[in-house]
Amino acid sequence: VSQSRYMRPNYRTTFETWEAIGSITQGLADTDNETMDAEPVYHGPIPSLKFYASLDHEAKVLDQWIRQALMHERLPRNCVAVLCPTNQHCSNVAALMDSSLNAKAFTTDDIDYTHDGVIVMTMHAAKGLQFPIVAVTGLEQGVIPKAPHGGVDPDEFTQKQRRLFFVASSRAMRRLLVCASERRPSEFVELLDKDQWDLGD
Repeated sequence: VSQSRYMRPNYRTTFETWEAIGSITQGLADTDNETMDAEPVYHGPIPSLKFYASLDHEAKVLDQWIRQALMHERLPRNCVAVLCPTNQHCSNVAALMDSSLNAKAFTTDDIDYTHDGVIVMTMHAAKGLQFPIVAVTGLEQGVIPKAPHGGVDPDEFTQKQRRLFFVASSRAMRRLLVCASERRPSEFVELLDKDQWDLGD
């Protein structure tokens, strides 16, 4: 006997973002059904996918996109989270971003939600959190996904990182940016349907 799935309303992420990131989880084992069985309520702009040539270029891409997002949403800079694959990437990006955004890198244990500026943290640290504006950075092969090590199953290891990428992207309530390396883009970028992403400069 077939059973219909109950779709809960999703008030956290827009329809456009949810549609665009859904392909990340296709074919994954152990997908969280409670998360996936949700129907977005609100609409917004399609998410952005941009490529960077260097870390310095990535910071400039972030600066420009974040300023535009804040202007359109009429929100203060502390409504922005930049999510990175590693703590080192967090530190590097925060140091290179424009000082007017007052970006600061935080570790999992020291996040200050009262910080008057852009919060920069790892994708892992963002689990369970939501921000109006989110940029997911560092999509570079060998960084995310990392090469498997220690005798772990390669497929299982990569799937775990795919789920992390999805969770990080789903932290965005209104606007989402994904930044990928131009020289060595992550294989996860190929999971995205480019028709559902803004690829403009």
